[in-house]
Amino acid sequence: MFGPDGNLYVNSFRANANDTDSIRIYNGPASPSPGGFSTAIVLDVVGQPRVFADGLLFGPDGKLFVPVTGNDPSHTGEVRSYDVATAGYPFTTVVRIGTLKAPFFLTFGRTNSATLAYGD
Repeated sequence: MFGPDGNLYVNSFRANANDTDSIRIYNGPASPSPGGFSTAIVLDVVGQPRVFADGLLFGPDGKLFVPVTGNDPSHTGEVRSYDVATAGYPFTTVVRIGTLKAPFFLTFGRTNSATLAYGD
């Protein structure tokens, strides 16, 4: 999905045990290098339990809201908020660990159902 900064945010599931789950960020159309890889918000650590996201959504204050699941009981079932202006770190836990079983496909009352942009 495109963020308010014009960049493209994509869930990326690890390819193998030596990879990480992440949210990959690509330069938007207005960038000098559209489509080029910019950075990633890494969600887990190689060799540790998996933490992955699905159904990203931008919400209030341009923050990226990420529902998290995986096989790490210390993070499964939480919703995180990332400030993309700081490359996503640190994150804030919006919904506590284990509160939700499969936290996917978030929405806000001001989310445009066609574009998923917040506040339209």
